[in-house]
Amino acid sequence: MRCTKSDAVGTPSVARPRRFEFTALTVLMTLLVMYSHASSEAFTGYQKDSLLYLAVFVTKKLCGFAVPGFIFMSAAKYFLAYERGGGFDYPSFLLKRVSKVYFPYIFWVVAYFIYFTGRYYFPPTYGELAQYLALGTLVSHFYFVVVIMQLYLLMPAWRCFARQKTATLAVVLVVSLAVMYISKTQLRGFEYADRIFTSFLFYWLLGVVCGTRYDAFLAFLKRRRALLLPAELLIIAAHIALSYLSSRGLVRYPFAEAGQIVYATALLMLALDLCAAIKPEKLPLRRLVERISAASYYIYLCHNLTLFIVDEYTPGWGISARFALRLVVVFTVPVAGSIAYTALKKKFQGRLKRA
Repeated sequence: MRCTKSDAVGTPSVARPRRFEFTALTVLMTLLVMYSHASSEAFTGYQKDSLLYLAVFVTKKLCGFAVPGFIFMSAAKYFLAYERGGGFDYPSFLLKRVSKVYFPYIFWVVAYFIYFTGRYYFPPTYGELAQYLALGTLVSHFYFVVVIMQLYLLMPAWRCFARQKTATLAVVLVVSLAVMYISKTQLRGFEYADRIFTSFLFYWLLGVVCGTRYDAFLAFLKRRRALLLPAELLIIAAHIALSYLSSRGLVRYPFAEAGQIVYATALLMLALDLCAAIKPEKLPLRRLVERISAASYYIYLCHNLTLFIVDEYTPGWGISARFALRLVVVFTVPVAGSIAYTALKKKFQGRLKRA
């Protein structure tokens, strides 16, 4: 692949067009991540032969495409505005990503760190805090930030990739799928394997292709819906069924990792196709959906803290009662707080511009 100097320096990309399907998909995936984390105790606590375990297993499994979906959508949204012959101000791009992505991450890592050390989970040491910031290991969901920042650092390479012909894109996508599979299966002994960008490479490059050829991409999903929809539903049902039976020791599922990749991709394409079919003007609570989408990153960062606090104050509660409370709290407190913060931030920034 060849790329020119214009892919490394030049003027910033134009403003991205707004697509409501991305707004809806962002909200859906944010809610799914929150549910997945809220259900973790019930998932491990219920008896595996119970209907409650089955219900939690299936619903939690349906959340499994959310993080790959965020990776995919981050690339797709950026490359919607990509200009094949346009310039690229790499330092400016990185500064914006550090400001919008990494600074909020630093704030919340420190907030969680203060919470944990204040309750004597471990002694406060600056060396460990630096490690938590670098590796995203303080709380499980922080790994996403580490991965996405690696992908942003490599943006000149992705812009070069986006300029290639369709046949080259297809070949690279297949190679990236193999690289991702190898990363997920052969690096299992490495503690930080899930924090290496290659573990999500296929989803990112698929997002690049989607963004640069967005209308054609959506048209393909719509045109082939009669074929794709049954296939997607079959893949989703088969993977969930095999995973459930495997978790109970009833069957062996030796190709589970490959199944998970195909499953997440099928579920992501199904979700994108469904969200693209939504007519915003007819959607109830459209304004709320847009506000949640705008605040989604802050919700993602802070929601687990509310779950820790719930657990702290409900030590003697049963699994079901605490699960119910976790759901109520996680779907209200971080959502309302993040929406309020986003609104205040927007208002403050508006005043600064007018000053």
